Amino acid sequence: MATRESNIFHALMARVSTQPTGLPVVYPGLVYPQNGAEKADQYIVVTHSPNRPERVWITAGEASHRHQGVLSLSLMTEVGVGNAEAVELSGELAAHFPADLKLMYDNIILRIVQDAHISTGYRDGDRWRTPIVVEYQSIRA
Repeated sequence: MATRESNIFHALMARVSTQPTGLPVVYPGLVYPQNGAEKADQYIVVTHSPNRPERVWITAGEASHRHQGVLSLSLMTEVGVGNAEAVELSGELAAHFPADLKLMYDNIILRIVQDAHISTGYRDGDRWRTPIVVEYQSIRA
């Protein structure tokens, strides 16, 4: 039986899989690159951070809880190439998660709380990491 948490995860990953950049995506829990392959010059690393549920109504039941969290898409680019392309690609990723976007999966509806935003980038090993932050909430369908 699918859980609410797994349905939330699948709804988010389904949206990520349609991201417009065409770059390789490294989903949570996967090793990249695999089997000695080389890293792509640019790729996206996905992190999902669910928060604890909050009770919304006094009445009992799962529908009385709001599930929320953060999806982080980190655009990884080569260090020393410059920032212009990273800014463009980050903007495309952020635009793919606009405020009030509704995602559905099984018995949940997920809503993007506000437009995704780009955080300050930083060096991460041999790459420059530019985080794109997506905040969501979910309710039962």
